[in-house]
Amino acid sequence: MTDIRTRLATGSLTSPAPLASDLRSADTRDCPSRTDVLGAALADVVGGPVGRHALIGRTRFMTPLRVMFVIALVFLALGWSTKAACLQTTGTGPGDKRVANWDNQRAYYELCYSDTVPLYGAELLSQGKFPYKSSWVETDSTGAPQINTTGGWRCATWNIRC
Repeated sequence: MTDIRTRLATGSLTSPAPLASDLRSADTRDCPSRTDVLGAALADVVGGPVGRHALIGRTRFMTPLRVMFVIALVFLALGWSTKAACLQTTGTGPGDKRVANWDNQRAYYELCYSDTVPLYGAELLSQGKFPYKSSWVETDSTGAPQINTTGGWRCATWNIRC
């Protein structure tokens, strides 16, 4: 069996069917930098419109989508590495008996604290409720009921009926 490079060099490697023509060209594409006023203005900021002889879509390695994936991966890795110290737990036994290590205000100086965990149960996020939206009825010194709500500022600022 011969090497494919030698077959290519000698011309003995042929296709069973004729090769399809490459239809990717700048003529059949809509280039907003040429047809749209705003697109043309924005293209001038980054170097001008696409050239007449540009072959769009023939990039083999770093496409814009791959660049976005790399950027997302970098930021996800940074996020994970900054929160890796928060994974320390205390206690013994199975995982549900262990708790996060919050000794000596560690959750605050290592930036581990998040309101999501305590409010998941306290503000009924576990039941699909909206956080900080609660109301209750209290009585004042005369015994008249007063409705207190955390969203009460709406009544004062927008002058609406609550």
